[in-house]
Amino acid sequence: MPSGAKSWTLRYRLPTGDRKRITFGNYPAVSLSQARDRALATLAAVANGSDPSELKRSAKANAERKRLETLDALAEMYFEAASKGKHRQGKAKPKRESTLKLERYYWERFVKPAFGKRPIHSIKRADIQTFVNAQRTPSTSRQIRVVFQRLFAFARWLELVEADPVHYVQVDAHNSRERVLSPADMQALFAVMSNSAKLAALKIPRLRAIGIELCAVTLQRRGEVSGIDTCEIDLDAETWTIPSNRTKNGRAQIVPLSNKAVALIKEAMNLRFTETAHRRGDPDPLFPTARGARKSVQPATFTRAFIEIAKAAKVDDARLHDLRRTGATAMTSERIGIPRFIVSRVLNHASDTGDAASVTAIYDRNAYLPEKRRALNAWAELLQVITSMGHATLQARSRLAKAANRHSSGSPKAARRID
Repeated sequence: MPSGAKSWTLRYRLPTGDRKRITFGNYPAVSLSQARDRALATLAAVANGSDPSELKRSAKANAERKRLETLDALAEMYFEAASKGKHRQGKAKPKRESTLKLERYYWERFVKPAFGKRPIHSIKRADIQTFVNAQRTPSTSRQIRVVFQRLFAFARWLELVEADPVHYVQVDAHNSRERVLSPADMQALFAVMSNSAKLAALKIPRLRAIGIELCAVTLQRRGEVSGIDTCEIDLDAETWTIPSNRTKNGRAQIVPLSNKAVALIKEAMNLRFTETAHRRGDPDPLFPTARGARKSVQPATFTRAFIEIAKAAKVDDARLHDLRRTGATAMTSERIGIPRFIVSRVLNHASDTGDAASVTAIYDRNAYLPEKRRALNAWAELLQVITSMGHATLQARSRLAKAANRHSSGSPKAARRID
């Protein structure tokens, strides 16, 4: 070689006429006599009908296959392939960063310590079923099953296994949550979030409370709100454009901003410079981390803050996502009367009815901006009325509503009298 390296190579011809070559190693690590002995043995194997170079490749492939037999090695390959969209057959897209992060978490936290070193062929359905049954919560069991499912689907695609041991593993079904916060609940939550002394006692920055209020006012997902960059906001047009790479369904969403939403965003913009360090030219998150202004807070930050606020407000069984469900329910109620289709557009759901509507959605790129603006403005006005009422007034209205429900037998007139 030009570098000065020397190696022994034998060229030979198979009975089929194909020309092959095989290397025995470098000189002087392999001496002349050793190279000759190996060459004679190779030619003898060829005479007996073998192909030494093919056997060498097969041995190398088997060694690589054996290395991949552990679940740990398979997972390493899967996460790299999934990040490039090469984790399954067809024109697969790279998996979203948030999805991979969630899968990695459950892999590192739960699956890897128990199964990482085991050969994939030794993992049976009963092993996985016992493991998921031992988890403390149904949600954890479901997420662990998802990780196993992704890994073994990848293994089947690579033809490393013939059967999928995850197929018949059972976990508790996800029960759709139905909690809708009452006006008294909303009033109590907003009372805490607007009280600087209470927020200080809870060690929650006002910026976090603004983020939660913005979730309630815009009805967008916590991850979409926590990740807002100021370049997405157009205060003149009163719109917030969420890019497709930040939405759950991969479809860009234009959110009309009510007066309340605009006020919250302006307040957040002012607070960022007093609560965090900011540098011009960097990414400009509306809700930056405590350590710097160039990175948005994680969605879980809003969740943890909401839990503490709900405790302080004495609102039981409340979750941050309940704000989204509460607003959607209020919009379709008799009090506001927004059609469900428009509400689904506000929430940025892929389809509200499925079937033909889901196909039509491919061609219908209308943003329904005026309709969404009317819906969000109506919800913001109702929310303002609810949160500005006194607690006693809300309690009295709640008692009247319960009495009407008991005695009206579902009469619409009674419901309208209470409203």
